[in-house]
Amino acid sequence: MGCCLATLLDPAPPERVVKYFWHIKGIYVEVQNDVKNKFIRFAPGVIYVQNGFLWYKPRRLTSSRNKSTLQFDICKLENIIVRSNFISDHDPRKYSGPIVDIFVSDASNPTHIGIRSDKAESASQLRFLSLEGNSTLWDPYDADNYQAKRSYLNKLLRKPI
Repeated sequence: MGCCLATLLDPAPPERVVKYFWHIKGIYVEVQNDVKNKFIRFAPGVIYVQNGFLWYKPRRLTSSRNKSTLQFDICKLENIIVRSNFISDHDPRKYSGPIVDIFVSDASNPTHIGIRSDKAESASQLRFLSLEGNSTLWDPYDADNYQAKRSYLNKLLRKPI
């Protein structure tokens, strides 16, 4: 009964055409920059891929203080691995459970993400999208190529109706 209630409290997909959508038990984000390194835990919710971004939305009714929505550019996702635990460089605790371990390559703020989910093995779909987005055909410093890459990924993400 609790499982059904938790799923009902999760947000629905924003559109019918969202192809990649997962219910998750939590997300861990470690942001590294020159000034300060931060480690933040987010409540259970959903993640999905839409318009070239990986989105996180928390449950509707949660007691967590952190109720913000996150988005990560799918083109900047690297090293998507399924692990048994999440280890942060700045938090001494280990977070166990099936974890999808992701690095986001951003010049200003490199980010380490851990997504806790029972369906972590389905992360191979994220790995496929990341490889498609980061293939050698695309030059990340060329704005026209970047837009072409974005539109190509958007075509991949559409469900056939």
